Amino acid sequence: SSDGEDGGMFSERTGEDLDDDVGLSHTDSQERTFLPYVPSACASPVLVLHPDELVETASLSSVHQPRVVNKLRLPSKTLLGGLLTSAQAEACLRAIAQHELRLPNGQRCGFFMGDGAGVGKGRQQAAIIFHNFLHNRKKALWLSVSADLMDDARRDIADIGAGNFIRCHALKSFRACDMVTVESGVMFSTYSLLVSGTAEKSRLEQIVAWCGEDFQGVIAFDEFHRAKNLHESSSKNASKAAIAVRELQQRLP
Repeated sequence: SSDGEDGGMFSERTGEDLDDDVGLSHTDSQERTFLPYVPSACASPVLVLHPDELVETASLSSVHQPRVVNKLRLPSKTLLGGLLTSAQAEACLRAIAQHELRLPNGQRCGFFMGDGAGVGKGRQQAAIIFHNFLHNRKKALWLSVSADLMDDARRDIADIGAGNFIRCHALKSFRACDMVTVESGVMFSTYSLLVSGTAEKSRLEQIVAWCGEDFQGVIAFDEFHRAKNLHESSSKNASKAAIAVRELQQRLP
C-alpha cells in the first residue's frame, strides 16, 4: 500500500483484483496468457512426446507457423528411440529449413532458438549438427561461455546417438600458432578464447583456417547474449565477443 496525497491509505490492486472486474478467475487469466504448445511440424505419432508440458503465450499461439517441407535426416534410433522428443525434433527441422535460405547479401540465414530452460537446447544443437554431418558437412563450431560446458556438449552429442560419429575438440588444446589438422568434428571454443591472440596469431583466424573456404557446416552460438551491444551502423559500444562473432559469420557466410 502507499500514502495518498490526502494522507489516507489505498491498496495497490493485484492481478487477481483486475481479473475479478472482468469476471475471470485468476486461474482463467493464467490459462488465457499461456496455452499448451503442440508441435505442428513434427506431429508424427511415432515420435516421443516431451516429458514436461510445454506452453507458449496466447499471442504466439495465434500466429500460424510456416509449413516445412524439409526432412530431418537422423538415424531411426535417434528419432524412434526417443533420443529426441517431437518438440525438439520440430525445432531442428525448422532450423535446417531456415539454413537453406539466403539473405539478399548472399549469406546463409540463421535460426534463433528461444526455447525456455528444460526443453533441451543442447540436444537440439547437437541434432542439427548431426543432421549436417550426415549430409557430408562434417565440421561444426560450438561457442559457449565456459570451457566446462564442453562436457555438456559432448554429453548432448552422445545422448542423441552421435557419440561414435562426431568428436568434440577443444580449441584451447591447440596453440594459437598451430595449424589444426583434425579433419572433422565439432570445434568447441569459448567467446573469451575467440577474441584472444594477436593479429598474426588470432584464434578467429585459426578457426577460419580450420573450417576452410568451402565450409558449409553449423556455427552454434550457445549463450548468445555474451555477444552483446552490436549495432548494424556502429561498433562503438559492442563487446569484443560481439565484434568477433559478426566477423566470424562474415568470414564463413
